[in-house]
Amino acid sequence: MNDYVSKLMVAYIIKNDPTWAIHFFCSNGRDELVEDIIKTNPSVSVEYARLVVKGRWEEAEKCISESHYDSRRYAQEVLKGRFPEYEKKIDKMPVEAVAYACVIKKRTPFAEKHIIKGSIENLFNYIRRVIKGRLPEAEEKIAKKPKWLFKYAEAINSKLPDELHAAMTMYSFSHPSDKNIKKYFAIYGK
Repeated sequence: MNDYVSKLMVAYIIKNDPTWAIHFFCSNGRDELVEDIIKTNPSVSVEYARLVVKGRWEEAEKCISESHYDSRRYAQEVLKGRFPEYEKKIDKMPVEAVAYACVIKKRTPFAEKHIIKGSIENLFNYIRRVIKGRLPEAEEKIAKKPKWLFKYAEAINSKLPDELHAAMTMYSFSHPSDKNIKKYFAIYGK
Protein backbone atom coordinates (compact mmCIF):
# COMPACT_ATOMS: atom_id res chain seq x y z
CA MET A 1 0.00 0.00 0.00
CA ASN A 2 1.44 3.40 -0.90
CA ASP A 3 2.00 6.22 1.60
CA TYR A 4 -0.86 8.33 0.22
CA VAL A 5 -3.46 5.58 0.73
CA SER A 6 -2.02 4.80 4.17
CA LYS A 7 -2.29 8.45 5.17
CA LEU A 8 -5.90 8.60 3.99
CA MET A 9 -6.79 5.50 6.00
CA VAL A 10 -5.03 6.76 9.12
CA ALA A 11 -6.62 10.21 8.76
CA TYR A 12 -10.04 8.57 8.51
CA ILE A 13 -9.44 6.41 11.58
CA ILE A 14 -8.04 9.28 13.65
CA LYS A 15 -10.90 11.57 12.69
CA ASN A 16 -13.59 8.98 13.41
CA ASP A 17 -12.08 7.04 16.30
CA PRO A 18 -9.00 8.71 17.78
CA THR A 19 -9.09 6.52 20.89
CA TRP A 20 -8.76 3.36 18.82
CA ALA A 21 -5.88 4.89 16.84
CA ILE A 22 -3.98 5.76 20.02
CA HIS A 23 -4.42 2.26 21.45
CA PHE A 24 -3.31 0.75 18.14
CA PHE A 25 -0.08 2.76 18.22
CA CYS A 26 0.49 1.98 21.90
CA SER A 27 0.84 -1.64 20.80
CA ASN A 28 2.70 -1.00 17.55
CA GLY A 29 5.01 1.92 18.40
CA ARG A 30 5.63 5.26 16.76
CA ASP A 31 4.94 5.86 13.08
CA GLU A 32 6.14 9.02 11.30
CA LEU A 33 3.43 8.78 8.67
CA VAL A 34 0.75 8.73 11.34
CA GLU A 35 2.42 11.39 13.47
CA ASP A 36 2.02 13.93 10.65
CA ILE A 37 -1.74 13.44 10.90
CA ILE A 38 -1.99 13.12 14.67
CA LYS A 39 -0.13 16.36 15.32
CA THR A 40 -2.95 18.30 13.67
CA ASN A 41 -5.33 17.42 16.51
CA PRO A 42 -4.44 18.83 19.97
CA SER A 43 -6.37 16.29 22.01
CA VAL A 44 -5.10 13.26 20.11
CA SER A 45 -1.57 14.71 20.20
CA VAL A 46 -1.63 14.87 24.00
CA GLU A 47 -2.79 11.26 24.25
CA TYR A 48 -0.19 10.14 21.69
CA ALA A 49 2.58 12.00 23.57
CA ARG A 50 1.44 10.49 26.86
CA LEU A 51 0.87 6.90 25.74
CA VAL A 52 3.11 6.35 22.71
CA VAL A 53 5.92 8.90 22.79
CA LYS A 54 5.87 8.70 26.61
CA GLY A 55 7.15 12.23 27.05
CA ARG A 56 7.62 15.58 25.41
CA TRP A 57 6.64 15.66 21.74
CA GLU A 58 8.06 18.93 20.44
CA GLU A 59 6.77 18.46 16.89
CA ALA A 60 3.16 18.64 18.14
CA GLU A 61 3.54 21.45 20.68
CA LYS A 62 2.46 24.23 18.31
CA CYS A 63 -0.79 22.37 17.61
CA ILE A 64 -1.32 21.46 21.28
CA SER A 65 -0.81 25.08 22.35
CA GLU A 66 -3.82 26.11 20.26
CA SER A 67 -6.15 24.46 22.79
CA HIS A 68 -6.27 25.82 26.35
CA TYR A 69 -7.64 22.59 27.78
CA ASP A 70 -5.19 20.33 25.96
CA SER A 71 -2.26 22.60 26.80
CA ARG A 72 -3.04 22.30 30.50
CA ARG A 73 -3.37 18.51 30.13
CA TYR A 74 -0.06 18.34 28.25
CA ALA A 75 1.69 20.37 30.95
CA GLN A 76 0.22 18.23 33.74
CA GLU A 77 0.16 14.73 32.26
CA VAL A 78 3.10 14.73 29.85
CA LEU A 79 5.58 17.46 30.79
CA LYS A 80 4.70 17.39 34.50
CA GLY A 81 5.61 21.07 34.60
CA ARG A 82 5.79 24.22 32.53
CA PHE A 83 4.81 24.38 28.85
CA PRO A 84 6.73 27.40 27.46
CA GLU A 85 5.04 27.34 24.03
CA TYR A 86 1.66 27.80 25.73
CA GLU A 87 2.91 30.41 28.19
CA LYS A 88 3.69 32.74 25.26
CA LYS A 89 0.00 32.64 24.31
CA ILE A 90 -1.54 33.27 27.73
CA ASP A 91 0.66 36.01 29.16
CA LYS A 92 -2.16 38.55 28.66
CA MET A 93 -5.01 36.14 29.45
CA PRO A 94 -5.44 36.21 33.25
CA VAL A 95 -8.14 33.55 33.56
CA GLU A 96 -6.18 31.05 31.45
CA ALA A 97 -2.93 31.94 33.22
CA VAL A 98 -4.50 31.18 36.62
CA ALA A 99 -6.01 27.91 35.38
CA TYR A 100 -2.59 26.96 34.00
CA ALA A 101 -0.82 27.96 37.24
CA CYS A 102 -3.25 25.80 39.22
CA VAL A 103 -2.41 22.81 37.00
CA ILE A 104 1.38 23.21 37.13
CA LYS A 105 1.21 24.30 40.79
CA LYS A 106 3.63 27.17 40.21
CA ARG A 107 3.48 30.93 39.95
CA THR A 108 3.14 32.45 36.49
CA PRO A 109 5.25 35.61 36.86
CA PHE A 110 4.99 36.29 33.13
CA ALA A 111 1.25 36.90 33.58
CA GLU A 112 1.00 38.27 37.13
CA LYS A 113 0.55 41.93 36.18
CA HIS A 114 -2.45 40.93 34.02
CA ILE A 115 -3.81 38.66 36.75
CA ILE A 116 -3.64 41.57 39.20
CA LYS A 117 -5.35 43.92 36.71
CA GLY A 118 -8.05 41.32 35.96
CA SER A 119 -11.05 40.29 38.00
CA ILE A 120 -10.75 40.22 41.77
CA GLU A 121 -12.25 36.70 41.89
CA ASN A 122 -9.56 35.38 39.55
CA LEU A 123 -6.88 37.16 41.59
CA PHE A 124 -8.10 35.52 44.82
CA ASN A 125 -8.22 32.15 43.09
CA TYR A 126 -4.55 32.65 42.16
CA ILE A 127 -3.57 33.77 45.67
CA ARG A 128 -5.43 30.89 47.36
CA ARG A 129 -4.52 28.04 45.02
CA VAL A 130 -1.07 29.01 43.76
CA ILE A 131 0.63 31.69 45.87
CA LYS A 132 -0.69 30.39 49.23
CA GLY A 133 0.56 33.51 50.94
CA ARG A 134 0.94 37.23 50.40
CA LEU A 135 1.11 38.84 46.97
CA PRO A 136 2.37 42.35 47.82
CA GLU A 137 2.01 43.54 44.22
CA ALA A 138 -1.77 43.07 44.50
CA GLU A 139 -2.29 44.64 47.92
CA GLU A 140 -2.96 48.16 46.61
CA LYS A 141 -5.91 46.81 44.60
CA ILE A 142 -7.11 44.62 47.46
CA ALA A 143 -7.09 47.54 49.93
CA LYS A 144 -9.90 49.28 48.02
CA LYS A 145 -12.76 47.36 49.70
CA PRO A 146 -13.28 45.79 53.14
CA LYS A 147 -14.73 42.65 51.52
CA TRP A 148 -11.53 42.17 49.53
CA LEU A 149 -9.38 42.76 52.60
CA PHE A 150 -11.29 40.11 54.52
CA LYS A 151 -11.02 37.65 51.60
CA TYR A 152 -7.28 38.38 51.43
CA ALA A 153 -6.87 37.64 55.15
CA GLU A 154 -8.69 34.34 54.55
CA ALA A 155 -6.55 33.59 51.48
CA ILE A 156 -3.26 34.22 53.28
CA ASN A 157 -4.68 32.58 56.41
CA SER A 158 -3.47 35.27 58.77
CA LYS A 159 -3.95 38.76 60.06
CA LEU A 160 -3.45 41.40 57.40
CA PRO A 161 -0.06 43.11 57.11
CA ASP A 162 0.09 46.30 59.21
CA GLU A 163 -0.74 48.70 56.37
CA LEU A 164 -3.78 46.69 55.29
CA HIS A 165 -4.87 46.10 58.87
CA ALA A 166 -4.81 49.88 59.33
CA ALA A 167 -6.95 50.27 56.20
CA MET A 168 -9.44 47.77 57.62
CA THR A 169 -9.50 49.73 60.89
CA MET A 170 -10.27 52.93 58.94
CA TYR A 171 -13.08 51.17 57.10
CA SER A 172 -14.53 50.08 60.47
CA PHE A 173 -15.16 53.74 61.37
CA SER A 174 -16.98 54.56 58.12
CA HIS A 175 -18.76 51.18 57.75
CA PRO A 176 -19.41 50.00 61.35
CA SER A 177 -22.06 47.45 60.32
CA ASP A 178 -20.12 45.85 57.44
CA LYS A 179 -20.19 42.07 58.00
CA ASN A 180 -16.71 41.52 56.50
CA ILE A 181 -15.17 44.04 58.87
CA LYS A 182 -16.94 42.47 61.83
CA LYS A 183 -15.80 38.98 60.82
CA TYR A 184 -12.22 40.13 60.33
CA PHE A 185 -11.94 41.76 63.76
CA ALA A 186 -13.74 38.84 65.41
CA ILE A 187 -11.07 36.50 64.03
CA TYR A 188 -7.94 38.66 64.15
CA GLY A 189 -8.75 41.31 66.76
CA LYS A 190 -8.16 45.06 66.68
